[in-house]
Amino acid sequence: MTNMTQDELARKIAIVDRGDYYHPIAQSTYDDLLADEVTLITTNWTAYEALSIVKSRIGYTQMISLWEQLNDPETVRLVHITEEIELASLDIFMRY
Repeated sequence: MTNMTQDELARKIAIVDRGDYYHPIAQSTYDDLLADEVTLITTNWTAYEALSIVKSRIGYTQMISLWEQLNDPETVRLVHITEEIELASLDIFMRY
């Protein structure tokens, strides 16, 4: 499994946005990950941020497409932020 960082999130947005400069390489990388049956891991907070960005920059239809991809349990593990995860994350964030 692979954790989806903010940089990887930007690439994910490039997959949805065919007009993005990085779309061809992002799509190729994504296709390779799918072929290798890699499970991506992200949080609901990161997903919501990506959805907001895609909706405002690209449009509603592409946002729905991304949401459907993020909700595919075959390729994405969507971790819901609990209070425990939030507090641990804030602790790490504040230390670095």
